[in-house]
Amino acid sequence: LCHCPSILSHSCVVVFCGGIVLFFSRIMSDMDAVKILQEWAQGGPLNQVSISEDGSQLVKEGQAASATPLNATTKVSITHGDKTCEYTLASIFLQIVDPSQGLKDYRAACKKYHVSDPVKALDKATVVGFFLGALGATGEEPPAESA
Repeated sequence: LCHCPSILSHSCVVVFCGGIVLFFSRIMSDMDAVKILQEWAQGGPLNQVSISEDGSQLVKEGQAASATPLNATTKVSITHGDKTCEYTLASIFLQIVDPSQGLKDYRAACKKYHVSDPVKALDKATVVGFFLGALGATGEEPPAESA
């Protein structure tokens, strides 16, 4: 067991041990990526997250320089309620960044960022519900139930 200083990021662990630098790659699981995007969505405005021009990466503003962007081409499976669906992180991000956008605007964004698997209209509520929690497609809190 080495008790040497190390640097930890989302993608790697670097250990400095006796003048030798050891580099260990960390593989981010699909569930880790889903959890990170879910935390970004529920932890503040998604306008602080950007997608690369080619649609391959998602990065949050203010993220440490050593932090690795999310691979937006990763296809993930999510379940909300009794429905499961599978899309890339890029497709999901473009849907939840503005859940009230119309289908035409969403499809235009997918085309702009080269996303080949846009969220189907029938899956929109599942995706928005999973990532934004109680917020509905309008971005407003649902009405309180009467007793």
